[in-house]
Amino acid sequence: SDQRGAFNGFTTAVSGVGKVVGPALIAPLAGLLGRYRVAEGPPIHRSRTAEALYARDEHESVEVCAKRMKDRGQFEAEIRARFTRDGRTLRRGAVIGVLRWHTPAGVSVTDAAGQCEEAQHTDADDEYPYVLVMARGQRSLHDACAKERIAGYDAATVRQAFRSIVSCVRELHVSGVVHAD
Repeated sequence: SDQRGAFNGFTTAVSGVGKVVGPALIAPLAGLLGRYRVAEGPPIHRSRTAEALYARDEHESVEVCAKRMKDRGQFEAEIRARFTRDGRTLRRGAVIGVLRWHTPAGVSVTDAAGQCEEAQHTDADDEYPYVLVMARGQRSLHDACAKERIAGYDAATVRQAFRSIVSCVRELHVSGVVHAD
């Protein structure tokens, strides 16, 4: 049986005889999509209904975040949330843009701009059959606060971060979007 191990920060598959057989693409991103190499380590976020993973899009040679979701309704709501009520795209500074998405075969989802799912489909029986692929940020707000120890040390940086967050939330509210997190 295959085992998983670390290689250059990404997950690799190792055959039962101990031979590295190349980068592993974690299911369902593996054989079904054949496109994303998932970064080593635990998901960057996990909830009852979704998980987010850092990955590399091997087709476009870019770092991405793949958000795998259980529920189609929540998946479609995530896509709709990138648009105003009248179908205009929200400014990328206010929301993280979705680059593409993957659904099980036979499930079609089209956004307000006419973009639809990619040709590589997930498995409908997978725990997380809906996958949003987003641009990868340098770090999360949680990481910046927890690891860079700015709170209590750098008041100017804290104020700037707070102003940025308030500005984005204000833009969402003006556009008729309520941030649910």
